[in-house]
Amino acid sequence: MIMKVNAWIILLMSAHLTACAVPGTEKYQTSMDSVTAEKISRIIQSDVIPYKGENHGEVISRVSSAFLGTPYQADTLIGGPGTPEVLVANFNGVDCFT
Repeated sequence: MIMKVNAWIILLMSAHLTACAVPGTEKYQTSMDSVTAEKISRIIQSDVIPYKGENHGEVISRVSSAFLGTPYQADTLIGGPGTPEVLVANFNGVDCFT
């Protein structure tokens, strides 16, 4: 149980830290604005850490509910045959792949 919650914390923190890296130094590029980074930090602090002993499904439900009401935004993916893929974390708007 604790292992599963810790995995969520590590995943979210990794995304947050990757976005803070110096551009061009990481193997995979990440695109994240400050609003999204703040929301990740807030979710970790309020919806993950205080409930680290809770059922994994309940933690997932709590974290995913933080995204209810997020508007749809088309074409958020970056990458293609001639363009390197970029991990896009944008909680201002999400598409069907987010």
